[in-house]
Amino acid sequence: MFGLGKRGLGNGRGRRHRHRCDNCHKNRSRINLNEAEENKRYIVFINQDKKTIELGMYVNSIISVQKNDPNEQNIVVRVGESRYIIPRDIAKNIIVK
Repeated sequence: MFGLGKRGLGNGRGRRHRHRCDNCHKNRSRINLNEAEENKRYIVFINQDKKTIELGMYVNSIISVQKNDPNEQNIVVRVGESRYIIPRDIAKNIIVK
């Protein structure tokens, strides 16, 4: 009656789908930042480099790769409104999805 919602399941939010299965979650591959494509947006999954975390590349932040030429030593990454140059040896330790 009070606060039961449309289905009568508590606070009106319905049942949550909590189990893990292949049909529910699409298999998003996780790659390191060296393998990222240009002009695409990514979510930082693993980053243990303190300098890049201070720049805003913390876990679950959205970044976009502006330039990733395999012949160059650096990658240009956009974080928010800022652009940063990340060396490839650091970028290989940053995992994105």
